[in-house]
Amino acid sequence: MAGQASGPLAAQLRKDADQALTEVSRRVSNQSNQGTVEVVNDPKGNGRYFVVTHETAKLGDSAAQAGYFVYRATAARVGDNYKLTSFVAVS
Repeated sequence: MAGQASGPLAAQLRKDADQALTEVSRRVSNQSNQGTVEVVNDPKGNGRYFVVTHETAKLGDSAAQAGYFVYRATAARVGDNYKLTSFVAVS
């Protein structure tokens, strides 16, 4: 996701990824997460998006838990592409 972001959000995503990698290297985990993006909508055409995902989390031998999640995102034009400038969970 950091590759699709710019500015402070990109820096924060890289920092979070580095911290997660450090943490993961210290412990064994049997947690897994999977998901798909179901909807991306910019209802007002102003670069403020609603993103709906369907995500499934599984921890060890417990039953997988699935759900839909909503995020708010903003994007800005960077060169010939758009980059995320924010991505915040709503639910």
